[in-house]
Amino acid sequence: SSGINAEYGGEVFKCDNYSFLSTGYVKSRTRSKCRRKEGTPAVCHKPAKNARDPSAFPKFGCGPCTQEQLDFIICEDISYCDKTVGHSLLFVVIIAFVVGEIQV
Repeated sequence: SSGINAEYGGEVFKCDNYSFLSTGYVKSRTRSKCRRKEGTPAVCHKPAKNARDPSAFPKFGCGPCTQEQLDFIICEDISYCDKTVGHSLLFVVIIAFVVGEIQV
């Protein structure tokens, strides 16, 4: 259930997973752990709006789209952005502010 590739040696990051329903692909609740190659950007991919074949797109979103996926316009590359880090940091800042206010 993970797209991680230990031989790449770069940082570990997470990408969204996708499931195919009768109307197309939807983002799953789960995310895959991915590992980028050293010296390359962390990239995820997702199904394009016109991706309608359940076998055309892998469930895991690690790494860039293949050239074939791009040629058939069934895949989109997205820059990696782990939104959970920003939310965690915001939560810590709010807690620190509240604790600071209580001590005053």
